[in-house]
Amino acid sequence: MNIVPNHKHDLEACSRLQGASIAEVEEHLVELLVWLQDMNWPVAAHVVNKLQNCGKALIEPVSNILYGDDGTWKYFIISGFLPNVNSEVWAAIKPHVERLVNEPSAVDIQEEVNIVAEELIMEKLKNA
Repeated sequence: MNIVPNHKHDLEACSRLQGASIAEVEEHLVELLVWLQDMNWPVAAHVVNKLQNCGKALIEPVSNILYGDDGTWKYFIISGFLPNVNSEVWAAIKPHVERLVNEPSAVDIQEEVNIVAEELIMEKLKNA
């Protein structure tokens, strides 16, 4: 049973993903996070919906994305995924998001990662 989409319109895999256990999903976190590189892809919302239920297993792969060179991916992780994670995951990821506000790379600035990072921090503070 393949729960990882093969293309941006692979809604059959998304249907299987929704029925998968969290343990099964956590085995494929890295591959699933790839589908959040563009939140406009039809599979992205389905992946977000399932991954938001994962816990601490998200911390390392999401941190790796935030320390990576793909500004667009960081933008979509921050704006479209991190608002939905649980408080434990947010607490671990927050320093990485703060770093993007305080020490953004040229690519981060170009992709407005620093702006969405600051907006997310402010939103989380408002809702705390």
